[in-house]
Amino acid sequence: TFFGVPSGGSTAAFAPPAAADAAASAEKEIDAAPGSDEGGVEDAREEDDSRGVVVEEGTTNGDDGPTAAAAAEEEEEGGEQMFVTKRDGRREELDRVKIRSRLESLSSDLDHRYLSLDALVSSILLGAYPYMTASELDTLASETAASMSTQHPDYARLAARICASATHKVTPDRFSTAVELLYEEGDGFIDGRLAELVRRRGEEIDARIVHGRDLELTYFGYKTLERAYLLKTEKGDVVERPQYMLMRVALGIHCCGGGSSSSSSSNDD
Repeated sequence: TFFGVPSGGSTAAFAPPAAADAAASAEKEIDAAPGSDEGGVEDAREEDDSRGVVVEEGTTNGDDGPTAAAAAEEEEEGGEQMFVTKRDGRREELDRVKIRSRLESLSSDLDHRYLSLDALVSSILLGAYPYMTASELDTLASETAASMSTQHPDYARLAARICASATHKVTPDRFSTAVELLYEEGDGFIDGRLAELVRRRGEEIDARIVHGRDLELTYFGYKTLERAYLLKTEKGDVVERPQYMLMRVALGIHCCGGGSSSSSSSNDD
């Protein structure tokens, strides 16, 4: 009780008779009023429930998505969630750990006293945007690394390796396959004699390719090859890797260098 009035009780029971009737009438009017603490809130809850809206804190509002609390939590964790579209069409969340892991594998022999992968990853993520493709992410990563080469030359070497790794993802694993594809779909750059030689000696030639040498190129050198020397299909898709280009030129000089067909045939053996 508080000053003789039971907690939560009505004051009408302790008032004079005339005042008691007036107090009781006033309480009924308050209970029925739209803005009252009980009737008004109950009516609002019934109206919200009829619309399928859940008003409890921490839940979702119908099918409209996360609550403000959940949205705020997501914003605290880094703003809008980023996704990358893979080459097979799948979408994956842009993962800082995965980006760093790839950079680590490409820079294992570089001087990490001057190479900050954490700073590089942060700069890459600053330039990322929603639903970028894997190819666009590779381009962003290589250009970001190249822009940091003023701090140390190893950043440029890493940039070139990102380019090489990206090219390896979209080109045939075997030189002989690339030559056949270019001969059938290319823009006339593969001589028929070269294509025939590769068909006959493909396995032997493939075994001579050292793919790791693509990682030894500088960034400027790699971009020059990519822009002007690596052969593409009629659709513009790159088919060659740098080592394929070098082997193609060497074999072209060997079998198509201007000698007679008989001498070329004997040299093939």
